Amino acid sequence: MEFEINEFNQLFFKNSFFEPNNNQLLTLGTKIVQSSVNDDIKIDIIYNLITIYPNNYLLYYWMGYLHLTLKPNNAFYWFKQCYKINPLYIENLLDMLKILFDTDQFLYMQKINDDNNNIMYESTDLRMRLIVASYTCKQKQFNQSINMYHKLLEETELTITDRIICNSNIGITCNDVSNYKKSMYHLETAADLFITQPLGYKIENNIDNAMFMFNNLFLVQDYVYNDVNEMFDRYLKLDRLLIKHNNYDFHSHKQNSKIRIGYLSGDYNGHSVSNFIHPILKNHTDLFEIHCFSIAKIYKPIPYNITNHNVRQLNIQDLADYIYKQKINILIDLAGHTFPNRLEVFTLNSAPIQVTYLGFPNTTGLSSIKYRITDSIADNMDSLQKYSEQLYRLPKCFLLFEDIYKLSQPKPRITPSDCIVLGSLNRENKTSFDTLHVWKTILTECENTKLLILLKS
Repeated sequence: MEFEINEFNQLFFKNSFFEPNNNQLLTLGTKIVQSSVNDDIKIDIIYNLITIYPNNYLLYYWMGYLHLTLKPNNAFYWFKQCYKINPLYIENLLDMLKILFDTDQFLYMQKINDDNNNIMYESTDLRMRLIVASYTCKQKQFNQSINMYHKLLEETELTITDRIICNSNIGITCNDVSNYKKSMYHLETAADLFITQPLGYKIENNIDNAMFMFNNLFLVQDYVYNDVNEMFDRYLKLDRLLIKHNNYDFHSHKQNSKIRIGYLSGDYNGHSVSNFIHPILKNHTDLFEIHCFSIAKIYKPIPYNITNHNVRQLNIQDLADYIYKQKINILIDLAGHTFPNRLEVFTLNSAPIQVTYLGFPNTTGLSSIKYRITDSIADNMDSLQKYSEQLYRLPKCFLLFEDIYKLSQPKPRITPSDCIVLGSLNRENKTSFDTLHVWKTILTECENTKLLILLKS
């Protein structure tokens, strides 16, 4: 390919000064771009081709595609240039819409649809129909979205990956409308489809889809009663799927003057977890050096004597390497299988001791996380629940709470003397049919009770 690259450079130099009289340069450049040369060379080739063929929409699409995984914002710029020249080029349109969907730009998606004669809904392309089904769910048209996914599952041409996505999204959407039985069925179907695929398929190409699917499955499992052995088996299956290594040498970590504790979370700001972790961070003694690794946007730095790390742009391997370079002695996960999390980082063992705490009322299932911090109330000694971690029960309560936001002062209220007021402040999709039945029983048998329910929808 080196010969072709040199030939291209000579032709480009010639055509930079004279009008190109044929497509020889474009043909040769296309051959190089579609070869296995590195992306930097491809980008240089396309840049040069655009100066000669500025109206060739494919060149802009190729440029966007090359930027897609590393710099999505840059990719979107190039996709827009392609769209201006050929708004109906389906590959470009699909990639544009995916970026808009992933960044919650739903009004922009609607405008593209309206400007092109309802193309999102009129297209028969299976990939477009997948996007539309997901978009419809985001518009809170849940039943319509579920029906779209079911129709897609009837298509014989649907790939295994797309079948996994369809079943996973049906499961998530059914959870949104509190249909747990159907939600569990489709999430388990998606998990079983994923587990039966070849190893390379599972890990190398679809790890994000896998974690998203299993995270949702484990969350829904916790809303209803399940067989503990069957549940635990699914956690272990996920652990077996994930790539693991122990390539880090921790001898230099022992030279730290203080024990270095790292917390990994996306919930330092604007989340209920914040009220529980901030007082702990504030009360660490001088024996420890505290590092907070944030995988979500930090609206303001965490106070106290803490080193803040904004790592949300790092991929899994780079994040593991970064944590290792900080010489962390104890790395603590605060999310479990809730969103957002980076549990895959823990499988790479970038700290000698790894712990889970606070954010998830169940096991992670990961053999690389050795301990789970809890207490004898949250995890009773007689509980049948299973954990892959060793439980470290604190002597009293494992939680420490402080209202760090203080958005309003509580006002004294007059409690009715003729009734007991019960309240549920959970999201309504956490309210199972079993819970509703218990509430009904209480209200029926205790006539002097009232129930207040928070409805976010």
